[in-house]
Amino acid sequence: MNKYKVFGLSVVLTTLLAVSVDAEETPAVDAATPASDAVPASAVEAAPTTAGETAPAAAGETTPATAGEAMPAATDEAAPATVVETAPAANTGNAAAGAGELAQRCTGCHGADGNSDNGAIPSIAGISPDYFKFALEAYRNGGRRSAVMQGLIAGLSAPEVDALASYFARQAFAARSQNIDSAQAEQGGKLHQRYCVKCHGLAGDADEYGLLAGQWSPYLRQVLQEYQAGARAAIPMMHTKLQRLQAEVGEAGIEQLVQYYASRTAAGR
Repeated sequence: MNKYKVFGLSVVLTTLLAVSVDAEETPAVDAATPASDAVPASAVEAAPTTAGETAPAAAGETTPATAGEAMPAATDEAAPATVVETAPAANTGNAAAGAGELAQRCTGCHGADGNSDNGAIPSIAGISPDYFKFALEAYRNGGRRSAVMQGLIAGLSAPEVDALASYFARQAFAARSQNIDSAQAEQGGKLHQRYCVKCHGLAGDADEYGLLAGQWSPYLRQVLQEYQAGARAAIPMMHTKLQRLQAEVGEAGIEQLVQYYASRTAAGR
């Protein structure tokens, strides 16, 4: 081999060896690349997701649940409580006192506690509220005639009438002592059972239609005579019974009933 070929071959080998060494010693890209050279994160666009795939959540955001996945439970927050206002309790003491003051317009005639001391004026203590209101309404509409009563009740409101009815219903009835004809009272007891017991009770002490037992005899006599004459409004049954009494017994029947009711004292009620 001549010396030029040997020299050429050695040059080629040397060149190849140098290239191989350069490839092995080339340094890797420095991880500490300056920030100015790095691509900002905002510039990176996420590839659109295909159908059925869920895009990764961005930092700090919550990925909404897909169909079939349970949503995270919402934080339980108690709804503000509704404030229920309760009306103040009625002052029953004041109400009773007010009714007592209102009753003063009645007690001048019917007695301080509804027990009359005047034989011509009935006692109204202990009568039922319904009958009390019925009686006042009868005076209002002319079914009962009394200029004094009509004048006193003219300005009463419905609540005031209710208050008066309740007030006198709470008062205890006290029968007044009266002179009694025992023989007539006995006959009157029989007539009561025959004509009056159904509405006025076994002894005239039922208060649904007014108290009869222990009531003043002058008052009862006048009222029964007015009923019988049609001068005082009454329920149809009352008129029917009194007409029968008049036809079967006569005028004596009224007095016998009056004596019987007057004889029914507080102890006998």
